[in-house]
Amino acid sequence: MRILIDFTQIPLKKVGVGVYGYNLITWIDSLNDSNEYYIIIQNDDNCFSSIKNNKIKFIDINNRFFRFFVFRVILEQVYIPFLILTKKIDILHSLHYSFPLISFKAKRVVTVHDLTFFLFPRLHTFFKRYYFRLFTNLSARFCDKIICVSNSTKLDLIMYTKLDEKKVKVIHLGRDEIVPIVQQHQIVETCTKYNINIDKKYILFIGTIEPRKNILTMLKVFCAFRQQFSDYQLVIVGRKGWYFDDLFKFISQIDSSDIIFTGFIEAEEKPILLMGADFFVYPSLYEGFGIPVLEALSCCKPTITSNVSSMPEVAGDAALLIDPNSEEDMLSAFIELATNMELRKKLINKCPTQVEKFSWRIMTLETIATYNSIVGHDKCIDSTL
Repeated sequence: MRILIDFTQIPLKKVGVGVYGYNLITWIDSLNDSNEYYIIIQNDDNCFSSIKNNKIKFIDINNRFFRFFVFRVILEQVYIPFLILTKKIDILHSLHYSFPLISFKAKRVVTVHDLTFFLFPRLHTFFKRYYFRLFTNLSARFCDKIICVSNSTKLDLIMYTKLDEKKVKVIHLGRDEIVPIVQQHQIVETCTKYNINIDKKYILFIGTIEPRKNILTMLKVFCAFRQQFSDYQLVIVGRKGWYFDDLFKFISQIDSSDIIFTGFIEAEEKPILLMGADFFVYPSLYEGFGIPVLEALSCCKPTITSNVSSMPEVAGDAALLIDPNSEEDMLSAFIELATNMELRKKLINKCPTQVEKFSWRIMTLETIATYNSIVGHDKCIDSTL
């Protein structure tokens, strides 16, 4: 069976969807799967340079044009159908909502990560808002299978599109199964690199700087928290996204000496900063999955996250769940993790059991099984690595 995966939708700096796509293809390379894969990818992205599998073929396209959204739409609707026809593709997998309207005889699989275009339309540009809402509805009607990354996303999708539940397959995202051993000198070096005071404790947040992540509320809570706990810093890791002017206006009006923005960091630096943190906070207003929460739990880090959308699904009882709209609730959780050693130990002990539920390997096996089921293949995959 020939499967085409559209990786052109994935940015160079991989967060969220990018982490998902990267791990899916990397694990396809690791598994003994008889399918043949074509990966269409921007030619400035060399993240798969180590893959030498003869069953995985990469089709490069010119990033000078197709990093622009409008041109990528043309590629999706014109060039990908051409590839489907010429490469005799059996299944097309679009990793990020949209897909070619013309697919000839190829079956279509689309991954839906969240429903922010419906739930938080004001947080997206006008064109993207309506484009992705349109394709989410078209997916419900025309795609052969829709993969949702959480049960929360599945319920949202059914609510907004009224699609047949049988077309939806929930496949949870995964986590790195081996957490690297972090030495103290690595923590010191990385903290020094990002101007984090090693003589103070720090609270860590990882995520794109955008309104949905609820960073402004977190900052207000931290300002109240440090009145009692002056030995703490707040470290915010992530690239600037959109609509962040109010956030930085607030920063300019307060003492920000204990608030550090690192910008985007490389994947290998995440566990280092996580290991060095006193606790992790992720007070998002909505997530399709919430990979940073799983990353924190994988490092057995005491964690605070929201009690809405998919985050309870990911965190289970291994994190403190709060109302993200309540500054009082969030402040109380900050104080609890700063002072209650028994609670911290309890949460840490629950982390290994919770994270065992999530695996990139299992995610990939379930995705391949989904491909096979669409065309009526009942063959088993040899999952030995």
